[in-house]
Amino acid sequence: MMHSAIMAKRILSGSWVLIAAVCCGAGAPAFAQSLAAGEDPPDRAAVVNALDGNASLQPAGSEEWTPDLLNRPLTTGDKLWIDADSRGEMHLGATAIRVGQRTALELLNVDDNVAQFRLTSGVLSIHLRYLSADEVFEVDTPNAAVTLVEPGVYRIDVNEAGDVTQVGVLAGQAQVASAAEPLTLDPQQHAEISGLDAPAVNVDYLPPPDGFDEWAAQRDRREDESASAEYVSRDMTGYEDLDEYGTWEVLSVYGPVWVPRVAAWWAPYHDGHWVWIAPWGWTWVDEDRWGYAPFHYGRWLHVRGRWCWSPGRIGRRPVYAPALVGWIGGPHFGAAVAPGAAAGIGWFPLGYNEFYRPPYPASDQYLRAMNVTNTHIDNSAPSPELAGEHQRRYINQGVAGAIAAVPRSAFVSAAPVRQNMLRVDPRALESAPAGTAIMDIKPTMRSIAPMPRGGARTAKPMPGVFARPVVGRTPPPRPAPVRLLPPKLAPAPPAPMRPERPKRFESTPPRPMRPAQPVQPLRPARPPPPVRPVQPMRPLQPVRPLQPVRPAMPGREASPTAPTRIAPAPKTQPKTPPPQRRGIEPRPLGPQQRL
Repeated sequence: MMHSAIMAKRILSGSWVLIAAVCCGAGAPAFAQSLAAGEDPPDRAAVVNALDGNASLQPAGSEEWTPDLLNRPLTTGDKLWIDADSRGEMHLGATAIRVGQRTALELLNVDDNVAQFRLTSGVLSIHLRYLSADEVFEVDTPNAAVTLVEPGVYRIDVNEAGDVTQVGVLAGQAQVASAAEPLTLDPQQHAEISGLDAPAVNVDYLPPPDGFDEWAAQRDRREDESASAEYVSRDMTGYEDLDEYGTWEVLSVYGPVWVPRVAAWWAPYHDGHWVWIAPWGWTWVDEDRWGYAPFHYGRWLHVRGRWCWSPGRIGRRPVYAPALVGWIGGPHFGAAVAPGAAAGIGWFPLGYNEFYRPPYPASDQYLRAMNVTNTHIDNSAPSPELAGEHQRRYINQGVAGAIAAVPRSAFVSAAPVRQNMLRVDPRALESAPAGTAIMDIKPTMRSIAPMPRGGARTAKPMPGVFARPVVGRTPPPRPAPVRLLPPKLAPAPPAPMRPERPKRFESTPPRPMRPAQPVQPLRPARPPPPVRPVQPMRPLQPVRPLQPVRPAMPGREASPTAPTRIAPAPKTQPKTPPPQRRGIEPRPLGPQQRL
C-alpha cells in the first residue's frame, strides 16, 4: 500500500517485506557473521545498564534465551524480553531507551547512522538527545513505522495482542507511517493506530503521565545532573553510571581520570566473563554495575597504587571496542602456570596512550578513529613501534595483579573469570610476548548464549510475540555469511601513530558541575493542529516485488502483500567528523511532563 510519498509494507517472520518487513532471524544457529569485504564494524553498540526484575536475551546467531543481559554489548539481531513486573534501561550513545514490562524488542539495525528497533509488544520511553542530518532513528510495530525526526522525548506502546500502537510526543517530532494515511506528530500530541490491514487513526492530546513515565523522568534527571558529562562525551555509552561508583580527579600528567570505589586487590578485566559477539568477536562483559564504559572506551592507569581510568579526549563520538586488552597465550603459556594446569589464555588492560589494533579486519581510518577518540594519541605522526601487532613492552603487563588468566575451557564457555583464574608466575608473564590480536579460539554456542548461573531464572517471552510481522520504512541489513572462527587481521598493517606527549594539567579537584538552566514550563496543550501529511524524507527507489508470505489471521483469509517501493536506507558514511548535531539541552522537568 502507498500513501503520499511514504510506502509501507508488512514484515513477516523469517523474511522482510518492507515498509519494514523486518527480519525475524529464524534459522540454524550461527557462530558469527562476517563483515563484507572492506567494511568496518559499527562504531557503537547498545547496552542494558539497569534492570529491575527479570529479563532475557536471545543473541543474534542463537535460538536460545539467556539471562546474560546486564552490561552485555547489544547489536543488530539481538532480541530482548522484559518480563512481567519488570523494567529496564538501555543506552545507545546519548540516547536513553526505557523499556517497560512484557516488552518484546529486537535490534533490527544498529550501525554508525541507523538505530532501528522492532517492538511487537510492550512500551518504550525514548529520550533522543541528539540527531544528525544523516542519522535515522526508527521503531517498527505490527501496524506502524515510527520515525523520530527531531531530538526529543517520546513514548511508544504496543498492546499484548499486537494490533494497537500508541505514539506520544512530549518534545520533538515524529512521523508515523501505516496502511492508513501517514501523519506527523508535534509536541504534546498522541496518536492511536488500531487494526492491522485497515487501521483506524485517532489523534488527541498527550494523556497524563503514569508510573512508568515518572520513573523515566527520574532517570532523565539523573543523567541531566551527571558530573561525568563534564569529562566525557555524552555519546560514550555507559557514562551515566560512573557518578555513583567513583570520583573524578585531575592528575598533573594524565588529566581527568575516574577512580572507582573498589577493594585494594581489585584490577580491571577480572570480574566478568568473555562472550562472542559478531562482528567484533571475543567481547568482555563486566559484572559491576558501572562496568561498561571503562571496559570499551579509554585506557586504564595504575597510579599511586590504585587503578584509574582515562577516558581520552572529549570531541567526536568515541569508537566502541569489544575489550581494550593485551593478550598473552600460545603454546608456551603453560610454562608460566602452576604444574598440571590446563592450557590457558591471559590478558591485561591496555595502558595510557597504548595503541589498540583489534583482531578483526578494519580500515586505517577506523583504526585511527578508534585510537584517537579513546586516548590522547596524536593522529598526525607515525611511530615505528606501533606499526606491528606487538609492542616490545606494555605498561600494565608488569603491574602486580594486572594479568588475569583462565583455562581455555572456561574462556569459551563464558565462565566467571574470578572463580576460574589460574595461578601464574608473574615474572614469566611480564616478559612474555603480548599483543592486542587474540589468537584464533573457536567459539561454542555457550560463548554466544551463556548458561544461567547461581539459580538465575531465564524469562521466556510470550509465545509467538517475536514472530509477528511489523511495518517499517528502512530496510534492515541482509544476513551476512557465517564464520566459524574469529576473523584474522587484515594483511596490511595500518599507518602507525605516535603517542602524544602527555600534557601537564593543574592538579586540581574536579570542576563543579554547571547547574542545569531553568526552562519555561510547557504551555497548556492546545487542541491538536490538523494532521499534516508526511513529506518524503529521501528519493524513492524501485525494488523487486516481494512475494506474499503473511499468514492468515484467525477468522479471515490472508491477502497478498502488494509490491511497493521503499525509501532506501542511508548509506553508511565514512568515519569522518559527523555533521553538526541537533540536540536538546538537559533541563528540569515538571511533575506533569511525561518522559
